[in-house]
Amino acid sequence: MNEYQITFLFYVFIYYLLKVGICAACYLVTKLLKKRALQRHEQYKILFMKKRADELERWKVAYGSYDRQKDIPTLEALELPKLVTNQNSFTAYSNASKGYFKFGMSA
Repeated sequence: MNEYQITFLFYVFIYYLLKVGICAACYLVTKLLKKRALQRHEQYKILFMKKRADELERWKVAYGSYDRQKDIPTLEALELPKLVTNQNSFTAYSNASKGYFKFGMSA
């Protein structure tokens, strides 16, 4: 082997050594950042749970009235068969319920 080949191999060795070192350093930094991020996530989770509990206590009256309002049944429109046979309905006393006003027929 001549002098240039030895120099080339030395520089190739240094290149791969640096490349492996940089990859190892990036891997370690990534592991440390992930660990720190998970710790912060747990801290924020606990903090937000405390804030949520405080907000629930602070707005308990408003949340209670909102929940009571949701429990009140809403009025729904009657379906056509119920509407025709309903005594409180206008259509129960009309001729439409007796079938007089079908297509093309008259009383």
